[in-house]
Amino acid sequence: MISRIPSTSNPFTWAVVGAGPAGLAVVGKLLDGGADPLSILWIDPAFQVGDLGTKWRVVSGNTKVGLFIKFLYACRSFEYKTCPKSFLINHLPADGTCLLKEIADPLQWISNHLCQKVAVCQGTVRVLTRQDAGWQLTTDAGVFMAKKVILATGADPRVPEGARTPLMPLEVAMDFERLKEACSASDRIAVFGSSHSAIVALYNLAALGIETVNVYRSPLKYASYYEDWILYDNTGLKGYSATWAKEHMEDAPLKTLMRVHQDDPACEKILSACTKYVYATGFEKRVIFETSAPLPLTYNDQTGEIAPHLYGLGIAFPEGKTDKLGNFEYSVGLWKFMAYLERILPLWFAA
Repeated sequence: MISRIPSTSNPFTWAVVGAGPAGLAVVGKLLDGGADPLSILWIDPAFQVGDLGTKWRVVSGNTKVGLFIKFLYACRSFEYKTCPKSFLINHLPADGTCLLKEIADPLQWISNHLCQKVAVCQGTVRVLTRQDAGWQLTTDAGVFMAKKVILATGADPRVPEGARTPLMPLEVAMDFERLKEACSASDRIAVFGSSHSAIVALYNLAALGIETVNVYRSPLKYASYYEDWILYDNTGLKGYSATWAKEHMEDAPLKTLMRVHQDDPACEKILSACTKYVYATGFEKRVIFETSAPLPLTYNDQTGEIAPHLYGLGIAFPEGKTDKLGNFEYSVGLWKFMAYLERILPLWFAA
């Protein structure tokens, strides 16, 4: 897959850290924008489409197939129209949703394709250091210099301090086959949260007949579709998760599922009787390296800038948007990352 071992002696113009969907988009749009392929260093430990390709393949997505297809064709340098393989996603209804493996597979083809064009380092960034000429990236494979660095490093499920144990990882709860191996009929499992990830965990547990407790902070929220916009586009339930939650948590609640508000006085007693705990309460930026910089690192959610010549994109660095009713949300999703990148990349080129 990897066609070039990059030189550590020559500085790069761009370094892209991460090869998930956001990293793919960045490399693709840099090439579309005229960047010299040999001026781009792409770093990732696996080049397997990030967590999407390694952790979440069997999870039902909440993005319409049509938007996934738009992503695949959004960069000329992806050359997806020349792909000799006809992936299943090409034949699915555009208005429906799908398992995430259906988009991960064509993205893997694109990743392999892009790896033939740019300088590739298969490794992990350990230290990122600000230098006069740009940024120094210390990796497993050597030390590199780049004038501009773009972080597309993803995010991990948030687990609060003092989390209850034994903890069941979210990726296990969202993978039905792994979940079957991780729990037994005698378990009583608590799931914290009420967004898409929590609902996926709950319907997997329900399918196994496991007694569950859903601990929530906010009521169930559903995306509402209007002619030219979506209310709760990023925080509301969509697709199968929305249908299942409405039917089995509100209209005709399951007997094996108890819901309790986190501030309910009875919550502590209920939780103490549980045998495992799943936290589906959001994601937090993945920290994969130490940073040595003379300036504080803060993220501008309108420009993608973290520090001079250091930028971010993806679930760890999303765009902040306010809808027509004044609700602020972070815009998360493959097509949303691409659309955001198209607006801000000219600023990065000009810097």
